[in-house]
Amino acid sequence: MKTEKSKTKKFKTFLNNINYDERKMTVDVDGISVILDWDDENNESSYLDHDYHTLTGEWLIMINQTDRPSNQLMFDFYHEVGHIMLEIGEISTEPFVKWYKDRFFYNENSIEEIAVEATCDEYAFLKMDCPRNIEGLLPLLSAITVAKKYPDKDIDEIKEYCSSVNDILKDRRKYLHKIASENTPTSSPVFVRSNRPPKFSSNVVKRKKFLEYCKAMGYGSKTPDHVKTDLHHAMDKLYIVYDLSETFVELCEKLISALTDKNDMFSIPKYQYVVTTEEPDNWNEEYHTYYCNTNGKYAKIRKLPEAPKWVSDTFWRKINVDPNAVISGYRIKFEKLRKFLEEKYKAWKWEVHADQRNILQKTIEHFALDCVLSHGELSKVRVEEYILSLKGCGYNTTLKKTTGELLSYNERKALEKQNKI
Repeated sequence: MKTEKSKTKKFKTFLNNINYDERKMTVDVDGISVILDWDDENNESSYLDHDYHTLTGEWLIMINQTDRPSNQLMFDFYHEVGHIMLEIGEISTEPFVKWYKDRFFYNENSIEEIAVEATCDEYAFLKMDCPRNIEGLLPLLSAITVAKKYPDKDIDEIKEYCSSVNDILKDRRKYLHKIASENTPTSSPVFVRSNRPPKFSSNVVKRKKFLEYCKAMGYGSKTPDHVKTDLHHAMDKLYIVYDLSETFVELCEKLISALTDKNDMFSIPKYQYVVTTEEPDNWNEEYHTYYCNTNGKYAKIRKLPEAPKWVSDTFWRKINVDPNAVISGYRIKFEKLRKFLEEKYKAWKWEVHADQRNILQKTIEHFALDCVLSHGELSKVRVEEYILSLKGCGYNTTLKKTTGELLSYNERKALEKQNKI
């Protein structure tokens, strides 16, 4: 979504370098006219809109993460133009495939995807006259950045994902260095080691196989397996930042502090997507401000010759979020949880028997998530039931009146409501 905010110095430099026609909203590249659009608030990768081309016959490139160096933005743009060139047959993946097969172990399924991306990298790199900072054009993925975007995801899965993506990025960088060596003139023709084969120190498949062998033989230090507890999942739901290596004590104190007065412990998204269940009044005019959800990724609907038919639970609208208001709301809604945590955590610290500490820890973890999922509801009766079940005891619900008669079901439910924390 184009806004004045986009027109930072870096972004203006980018538009100027690619000869963007502001009146037509297009860029002419190698005889092809490309519509350029951008979204300041979208943190996903830039992309070529294939659906738009199918519907209109025009090429449209969406640039996201606009607050980046102009060289990165240029490389992104020309990389997506490279996808167009591949589709129309102007460039080919064959040179990369031949180079890759000579140097790496591979399988046919994995080589196709990297071949496409690396070939588009080459096209973009040559369009920019082989800039020196190759690593800056293809920055590696940070696990911390990904974890902030997807707080519900397991940190070990995030690290594994980042490692696999970065292995591919490193191979793409190597290919660009090879392209640079072939297209950058050397200042001295003497002692050029052109006949020496390039060294590639990080063969991904070889390294993985070697590590698997070492692990099977029992060599190397073991890394602890961090398994998420209910306490972790409760903090995920509240967007409270933590590390899986943190202890139970650290997590408890962090959660109590966050629900008391520490705003810097939260990572509240700046906006959220809400699915539409009723057709908006302005659908025909403003449909392009709504989003589609594909496998958890939201993409804005492109302008089309006519508005698409509205379907319930299919189109989403993006709503800005005030993080401070959300945090204040959490503290009001989960005041009972904070008091419960303070009480049980204090008892846990003073408890000297290991089995009793274990029961208190499990109780804290269980009801932290239970309270969050119950939107702040927390019952003393259910807590006592849970503690007794951990001790292997049954909970006696046959409460008696002063007359000695048993309470009815409705009377017991009413009493339970009164006992809610």
